[in-house]
Amino acid sequence: MQSLRWSLSLGAKIGRVVPWLTGVVVLLALVSQVAMLLASFLPLKVVILLGSESMPRYLPEELKVHGKDALIAAFSLVTVGFFIVHLIAERFVINVTGQATRKLLKKSHKLVLFENQDDMAANAYQRFSRALAGGVFACLALTGLAVFYAEMAIVIIGYFIGCVALLWAGAVFNKNVRERLESNLSSTLNLLAGVGFFVSFGFLVLDFIVLTPPGVIVAIISLLASRMILQKINTGIMDVSAISKQRPKLEALFFHGKVFQPELGSKDRGIWHMIRPEVRESWLEPVFEEFVVSWAGIRSIEWHQSAVPNVPALSVVGNNEQRYLVKLFDRNRSSLALHEATLLGEAWDGLPAPKLVANTRVRQLHCLIYEIVAGYHPDRGAMKQLTESVRGRLLSVSLPHGLQLQYSRSKPMLWQRLDETIVDRLLSCANSDRQRDLVNELGEKVADLREQLRRLPLSLINPEISSSSILVTSSDIQMLNWGRWSIDPVGAGWRVGPKQLNQLADYLDQAAEHRPDLRKVSTEAAELAALTYSFEAKSMRQQFEEAFELLPAILKRLDHVEGESLLFREGMSE
Repeated sequence: MQSLRWSLSLGAKIGRVVPWLTGVVVLLALVSQVAMLLASFLPLKVVILLGSESMPRYLPEELKVHGKDALIAAFSLVTVGFFIVHLIAERFVINVTGQATRKLLKKSHKLVLFENQDDMAANAYQRFSRALAGGVFACLALTGLAVFYAEMAIVIIGYFIGCVALLWAGAVFNKNVRERLESNLSSTLNLLAGVGFFVSFGFLVLDFIVLTPPGVIVAIISLLASRMILQKINTGIMDVSAISKQRPKLEALFFHGKVFQPELGSKDRGIWHMIRPEVRESWLEPVFEEFVVSWAGIRSIEWHQSAVPNVPALSVVGNNEQRYLVKLFDRNRSSLALHEATLLGEAWDGLPAPKLVANTRVRQLHCLIYEIVAGYHPDRGAMKQLTESVRGRLLSVSLPHGLQLQYSRSKPMLWQRLDETIVDRLLSCANSDRQRDLVNELGEKVADLREQLRRLPLSLINPEISSSSILVTSSDIQMLNWGRWSIDPVGAGWRVGPKQLNQLADYLDQAAEHRPDLRKVSTEAAELAALTYSFEAKSMRQQFEEAFELLPAILKRLDHVEGESLLFREGMSE
């Protein structure tokens, strides 16, 4: 009801500012809809004429005198004409909508508030006018049905009232129904519109078999009209719902005294409601009972800083002293949850991560639960020493072959992301002859660079290394955030400062003790991957000055690695 009241206030605002343009849009939309109705009806008449040996009895005598072939040709031409009218009316609707939108924005006297605000305003106005035109069409069509086929009008109105009452009662008295309507309104309305059409069709058949039916032409038009009425009601409700979801932005655009202030979410539902101290246990307890064997109840729940926006986390201690980390992902973070669960869904040796206990959904939100042990988060001073140690730990992790294949089919690898676009952009931004020479040399050797990177073994990368995401235990170090993990050639993701590159050789030797495929990887090759990874990242962020500075080191190591490959091939040939 609140959305409906706000939509009415928005409609009143639009009516005051652009009344004539809105009236024109509604009129054009009605013309378009009526033309489409007739363009859908007339082909049926053509098919009936083609399938009959003589003229149907229900046709007026004024039409029969022209002959069957002439009527078929005339109906076909008129069908095309109505369809053209429909297209022309729709085109005029778009043009008039643009004029009305510009006038509304000009009237509000606002600065540019956000990207694509003109498109958003035009879309909202078009939705509003379409919903208004659909409502007018449905009323006019029902009035026509009441005149020519009153029983069908009563059936449609009764079905609509019944659906409204049923949905209202469900939304008020049943929380699951309310949540389904909020998350799946479109599919629910489409289902009800489809059922409504078959209710109309069933009544029509019953009327012809048992009751007193109308004429054939009236029956066909009534059936088509019933379908369009239900579709227009369905579309109108969806349009109003879509407009209401953009309420903060549309209020700022159209209302003079409103400023843009994003909503932080509903007070009685959503992710931030679920982590309130008085609400947490009500949904955590059933989840633990379902996924944790011999669950003994919750002893304590504390907030845990995840350092990831819209991914709040809770630290839970059970009565049996077992510790768990619960991560709840907002709807706009679902991809992070799925990506993280893909990696941690199966236990594999060497991965510095806690055990994933549950991957489930709670009130339409993704929820991951990990079993952890007691530990602490390092301070800023300790993180300086731990950062490279954690990255070195990832080098020693052997990736399952299936995971490598799955990732390579889904994401481009580093050598695939190096294309001519980067070289072209660097040339456009080069300010000196030296920079241009470096970029030209890279362009000449980019194919060789790709090949050298492609030959390297792959390693796991996790960019989320911070104090909040590292748990230091008495025997291990665990990384708690894995929503942005990736796979690239060994060395990629390593920091490229002189000190860090010097440490890479030691960590590579240590990792080779656990991974035989790293024993033939030279330090220069791993450094080449690290430098190229950083170069590609800076180029994508348009930090071209920093990217230029990396080119000499990249080209130097590329020459060294190619020289090693050449010597190796010559040795093999001898």
